[in-house]
Amino acid sequence: MALAFYGETHFMSHATGETITSAGREFPSTVLFRWRRRGWTLLDAFRGINSHTVTGRYTRTGKT
Repeated sequence: MALAFYGETHFMSHATGETITSAGREFPSTVLFRWRRRGWTLLDAFRGINSHTVTGRYTRTGKT
């Protein structure tokens, strides 16, 4: 299932230990990750049609 929103998606945080579960959805546009501390952990497969810009560090949990 794809998202119907075609604008940029921003994940932003100033806290530690943030997680993202995309639940099988595909992001149809640019996705940006921004944080100041530890970063984001992707809990499942992360799919996107266009580019993914990562600012900082993110961790995958063994999912592709």
